[in-house]
Amino acid sequence: MRSLAQGGGKNNEPPRLNESHLSTGMESGARHLGAGRRNGQGGCKSGGSKSISSRNALAAAISLALAPLAHGSPAAPPCVASTCGNTFVAATTHPLGGQIVSGSASIIQSGNVTDIRQLSADVSIDWLSFNIGSQATVDFLQPSASSVAVNRILGNNGSQILGRLDANGQVWLVNPNGIVFGPGAQVNVGGLVASTLNANGSALSATTQSFAGNGSGSIVNQGTITSANGGYVALIGNRISNQGVITAQLGTVALAAGSAVTLDFSGNRLVHLQWTKAR
Repeated sequence: MRSLAQGGGKNNEPPRLNESHLSTGMESGARHLGAGRRNGQGGCKSGGSKSISSRNALAAAISLALAPLAHGSPAAPPCVASTCGNTFVAATTHPLGGQIVSGSASIIQSGNVTDIRQLSADVSIDWLSFNIGSQATVDFLQPSASSVAVNRILGNNGSQILGRLDANGQVWLVNPNGIVFGPGAQVNVGGLVASTLNANGSALSATTQSFAGNGSGSIVNQGTITSANGGYVALIGNRISNQGVITAQLGTVALAAGSAVTLDFSGNRLVHLQWTKAR
């Protein structure tokens, strides 16, 4: 398996993922935290619950990936429901059917731009679909970097992020059918959680958040995802693949493949992660 580099390396380089990380749900482990942008090599070991803490003042970039057994069959490519079929996302496609479940926000769509103006510290929104076409932009305009917007996608298809997703705070995307960040995707956020596991419904102000489920989709990144300084990017689910670039300057990058994941936060920082491997 591969593990991610720890932030604050030579020349203060950011944690950065730029190699393919594929989870297959057969074996789990995490071993090495290197420096700068280097991807360290580490051994894999099967097991149940695992945890990693980020205690360094500069935070850690963590890659938690699952590898196939030494004599197992090669893993099939990750598959997201909407991209395994014939679903086509037009260049101007934007999220549809947004309903505010808790908190306060307005959703304004004009041309190729969707603005979610968040008025409360935290907001929860249910969507029928959440796709962003290659020429479309979704902006979350939030009160502060500590603000959280949880977006649950209730439709039957995975989400395709092919354009721009911007936020000055934290955005969570939860879609059991999978999420693909395409080759042209540009994501710039304070913090990001992309998950096929369902959030447990804890108050968003709680410092510990748990996710669990058997979502059949994958989380696949082929684009460029960047968090704000000290922020985080967490891709969690039963199957994870990174084929693009993820950067978190002085922050945390976490790829956790499993059936249950717990995230611990301090303000707008991700400081601890614990996961249970997929069965």
